[in-house]
Amino acid sequence: MHADAVSYVCRRLHADAPRKARPRRAVFPEASQEGWFCTHQRMMLSPKPVVPLVIHSLPLGPFETNAWVLLPARGSVTVVDPGMEPQALLDLLQELGRPVERILLTHGHLDHVAGCAALRRHWDCSIHLHPEDLFLYRSLVEHGAWYGFQLEAAPENTQPLAHGLRFAVGDEELEVLATPGHSPGSVCLRMESETGPALVCGDTLFAGAFGRTDLPGGSFRTLKASVLREIFTLSGATRLLPGHGPSTTVEVERRGNPLLMLDEGDEG
Repeated sequence: MHADAVSYVCRRLHADAPRKARPRRAVFPEASQEGWFCTHQRMMLSPKPVVPLVIHSLPLGPFETNAWVLLPARGSVTVVDPGMEPQALLDLLQELGRPVERILLTHGHLDHVAGCAALRRHWDCSIHLHPEDLFLYRSLVEHGAWYGFQLEAAPENTQPLAHGLRFAVGDEELEVLATPGHSPGSVCLRMESETGPALVCGDTLFAGAFGRTDLPGGSFRTLKASVLREIFTLSGATRLLPGHGPSTTVEVERRGNPLLMLDEGDEG
């Protein structure tokens, strides 16, 4: 066949053949090179999501003192107020499989500090306490004997807490609030948790009650001033995590805590 004829037949066969549908190109927002670059940059520069703290509580010992474990998404944990008979706390910490970086003490009374020695033996963690309560902390063995308890001496080499001091716990930051009254060196610890703002308040304030002020260094007027200044000025949704008993909120206690109705109290 002549070359021109062959060329003609091939063109006709190609023209008459059924055409396959061409796949459509995916269209993305900002499909231009510049647009893709901007989107890519935004992805690269986006900050990591902040993962809030998970807070565990365990009532320990004959006084059922609440110990608090502040558990970030990764890294070491912080323990608040490891009290008497701390074995359940040790078991929980070992189950979590995280090292304990520090112990924070809301105050120096024996039922809040008696477990410090056991935790330090396991993790060699730092212990933080307001200096005004060192006289209570160092009298642990003597005060325990008054109640008929044989307690191990509190470890030395504590580090001082002060109002406004901050600690990084995972992605969150914890702030110390000085709230003297129950004891001279009582503090609260403010933080953001998985359920919103929270305040570990030791024995300063309870659900429907407040800390006693008839122990050495206690002052009712100082306690009330601390609560009004540092706690009742917080958001009403703030969860209060006390040293004994159930949690409550700032809003609930602002409405009906008996502390508001009293002008006088027992003094230490």
